[in-house]
Amino acid sequence: MKTVLVRVTISWLAPLAVSITSEFLDEIQATANTLRDKCEVIVVAGIGGSYLGARAVIEGTQQQFRLLVVDKKNSTILFAGNNIGEDYLLNSQNILRTEIRCH
Repeated sequence: MKTVLVRVTISWLAPLAVSITSEFLDEIQATANTLRDKCEVIVVAGIGGSYLGARAVIEGTQQQFRLLVVDKKNSTILFAGNNIGEDYLLNSQNILRTEIRCH
């Protein structure tokens, strides 16, 4: 049996890694803490790529079965705009108007 070592280089990641400062990460954490403290629900609105980046990061960093876990310390995140059905949009608006309060 022959073993082959394959090296993959993703060159566009290198500049990104060096351009992220600890101050920038602290700013992101502070914003996340503010949203968590003040909002029960966060709505990410957009179509196509406008929301897919946020959705990928959020889903990639959260617990896989988060919908089954009662979690009162983190905001619920909804994605609006990925479905343009009138029933979907009306239901979203009704829930947000009647059930959700921001502090």
